[in-house]
Amino acid sequence: MPGLCIFLLWSITGWSRLNFRRETDRKKIESVDVIIAMRNEEAVIENLITDLAKQDYSGQMKIYFVDDHSNDATFEKVKSLIEKNGLSNAVLLQSPNESKKASIDFAIRQSNGEFIITTDADCRVGTQWVSSFVNVAETSSAKFFSGPVALKGGATLLEKMQSLEMIGLTGIAAASFAQHQPMMCNGANMAYRRDAYLQVNGFAGSRFSSGDDTQLMRKIADENPSNLLFVKNENAIVVSDPQSTINSFYEQRRRWATKIPFTLSPVTVIIAVIAWLTHAGLFLSLIATIFGIISWKILLICAISKTLPELFFLNRVSSFLKMPVNNFLVILLQPLYWFYIFIIGLLVPFSGYEWKGRRVV
Repeated sequence: MPGLCIFLLWSITGWSRLNFRRETDRKKIESVDVIIAMRNEEAVIENLITDLAKQDYSGQMKIYFVDDHSNDATFEKVKSLIEKNGLSNAVLLQSPNESKKASIDFAIRQSNGEFIITTDADCRVGTQWVSSFVNVAETSSAKFFSGPVALKGGATLLEKMQSLEMIGLTGIAAASFAQHQPMMCNGANMAYRRDAYLQVNGFAGSRFSSGDDTQLMRKIADENPSNLLFVKNENAIVVSDPQSTINSFYEQRRRWATKIPFTLSPVTVIIAVIAWLTHAGLFLSLIATIFGIISWKILLICAISKTLPELFFLNRVSSFLKMPVNNFLVILLQPLYWFYIFIIGLLVPFSGYEWKGRRVV
């Protein structure tokens, strides 16, 4: 319990000190490549293409849509939407190899833009999304940039829980960048300089199909943590939808959990273990309280000491994301959250998962 509370205070401090200091005499970015790896995205891709067609960025930009062996009509749908939206700067590719990382790498090898931005096919972006990243990159010596991600539109309890969780994850990612101990980022909203990607040999060296975000972040950070910058700009926010079913939610969390022991830094792994032990302890204490083994006062003290700094942190981050937090809901969801973290950590870190119709072992 003390370990997680200390980490929350560390995150609050990092979020508070997060700022961007402009550097003078930085080089103008001449060309930008936006890359979207796709697999079975026929039902959701239209919104993103519409958003990309409305970007206010006036520089040289190409948009690469890379199909990762979809078994639906994604390729045909994107081709039609490109024509419909008049995206003359769009390129549609078919990846020769499977996995998101292979698809992104293929697009990078086919392109020549000096600055690369990635997002996911099921996301929405604002009109200034590209320009917000470029403006920061042109006045910074950083090589890798992470942006904020929000989950909106959820109506069920499951969807609301995911939305709250993403607020916390976005805040932790930003705080860790500010503290020069990068822990995580989100491939749905990140960017990097081409020369930095090539210098670390891209995604090479990993046998995992996931980790296109954290693995690359870690490789660049290992050279120098100051090479990383979190873009705390509301115009850079990417919005997506939460998982709508328990099964899709479970498979996504299984996919996330498989990365923890292998693609994250030792510090991040330690924090993940502390977080799991804390939630497991709270859940087991709840069971023990129900059976009268321990006093409810002990459980209440432990729960309050964890929830109060968590609420403070969530409210700080949610204010920036313009997503007001329902504090009562956060408190109400605590036992469910304890159970979910306990089960995920116990059952799936070393197991395979299914994602977008593909089984990954």
